[in-house]
Amino acid sequence: MRKTCRKCGRARAASCFHYDRTRKDGLAVWCRDCVSAKTAAWAAKNRADLFQQVFRQRVRFAEIVDEKESP
Repeated sequence: MRKTCRKCGRARAASCFHYDRTRKDGLAVWCRDCVSAKTAAWAAKNRADLFQQVFRQRVRFAEIVDEKESP
């Protein structure tokens, strides 16, 4: 099965698309390459915010582990 990416317009194999249960054909509308490019561009633009978000997640995870380990 082939599908056309709505972002780049290339006809690609179904394996080049992520799964999406909400879609009739079960596949996302953007190919994996376009999704990766969009994610990388967002991460580059929001680098400082991304680092803060990761730091907060690590701190929260450490708190959860400490709570579970304490008697």
